[in-house]
Amino acid sequence: MSNKEIEAYLKTIEEGFIESERILLKEKAANNESVINCDENGNIVSIPAKDIIARNRQYQ
Repeated sequence: MSNKEIEAYLKTIEEGFIESERILLKEKAANNESVINCDENGNIVSIPAKDIIARNRQYQ
């Protein structure tokens, strides 16, 4: 594979991950659920899915 083909392949995979995450967040937001994540210091936090969607344009 050429570098362009590899870059296109990786971009497709990244877009698929973002779409999967968007669907997961929409489902959780519809059920008023939270997502467990970690903050910039590595501490475990629970964040409402609707807040994540509101803060990140890629999930809207």
